[in-house]
This record gives sequence, C-alpha cells and structure tokens, in this order.
Amino acid sequence: PEWYSHKDCDEITPAGDTAAIVVDARTNEAAIRIFDSTTKERVGFVGIEEQGNVVIVPWRDGWYYFCTRSPRVAHVKK
Repeated sequence: PEWYSHKDCDEITPAGDTAAIVVDARTNEAAIRIFDSTTKERVGFVGIEEQGNVVIVPWRDGWYYFCTRSPRVAHVKK
C-alpha cells in the first residue's frame, strides 16, 4: 500500500482503484470521517477510540474522507 501523512482538515478522495484504506491509529490522536460524495452523508468514522490500533476500512468508489489532526493513512489498490 501507499502511505500518506495528512494534515488537519485535509479532504482526500482516493483513486478509483482503491479497495481499502488503512488508518494507523497506534500513536496519533487523529481521526477520519468518511463521506459519500453524492449524498454528503457520513458513512464511516475512525477516531480516538481506535487509538493503539491499525484499522482497515473496505472502500467504495465515490467516497472521500476528511482528516482531523494528522492521520497516517494507506490506500490499498484492487
């Protein structure tokens, strides 16, 4: 996977060939909120309750995520 270090308030739309994102919450009190780009509804969240873990989120084309603080996120291609 390709890892990215994001900044607070970054809005990221992964490439269309993304199968999953991986959020490294082991050492950072960051969060991401996942939204459907068509409806603008929140469809997922990885927050501080996951601190200490690495979280895999299955991905759908048409979603994007919004960063709080500076999460480290990988995009896993299909």
